[in-house]
Amino acid sequence: MRVEAHFDRLDVPPVEEQRLALLLDPAERERARRFRQAMHRRRFTVRRARLRQWLGQRLNLAPEAVPIVTDAMGKPGVPGWDRYFSASHSRDTMLIVGAPVPVGCDIEAIDPAFDWRPVADRLFAPEERRTLQALADEPGRNAFFQCWTRKEAFVKGLGQGLAHPLDAFAVNCDSPPALLRGGDGWSLAAIDLPGHAVAIAAKAPCDTVRLDIQYPCWTGPRDSSPHPVP
Repeated sequence: MRVEAHFDRLDVPPVEEQRLALLLDPAERERARRFRQAMHRRRFTVRRARLRQWLGQRLNLAPEAVPIVTDAMGKPGVPGWDRYFSASHSRDTMLIVGAPVPVGCDIEAIDPAFDWRPVADRLFAPEERRTLQALADEPGRNAFFQCWTRKEAFVKGLGQGLAHPLDAFAVNCDSPPALLRGGDGWSLAAIDLPGHAVAIAAKAPCDTVRLDIQYPCWTGPRDSSPHPVP
């Protein structure tokens, strides 16, 4: 089973931002207008337009004609389409994943100044906390972000976001990525991207998932080889 993983940059020249803004629907343009900082407005505009372009290519529709709807939990979708997708962004990097089964993704820039231990102690499952507590600060921080993105990808795949308690299931913090508890029927994958943690969750047996990684507008360093699906 093929899972697409599509990376893109959000910081584009003003002329490109203006072109992409034309692809948004009126509600999206209004949301963009409400951002006070130009950087946040630009990144919102670009990620919504890139999502529309990605969907339009697969639906054979003009990007501005794609009927994106959002459910009560904030999960976007296209009515009547028999495929699933998920999107995430961190700073100027975005990720879209698509698959024929429920799927979720998360990308996070690894912040060396982030105080991760209180967050893990408050939100993570007992077995995850024990693993992280045994690590020194720097390896612990990297492991925390791997753990966080895997958990976020899974709950997004479920369609519940952070409404699903993060301590109701457990993932590992090393390689290869795996759901240890509470994720029957789901598999995890991670993609190596310098300075980031990236995770994908798919409702499919581990040995059937194959990643197709796309970097259409990427100019930075990357490792295009994903961690194998366990």
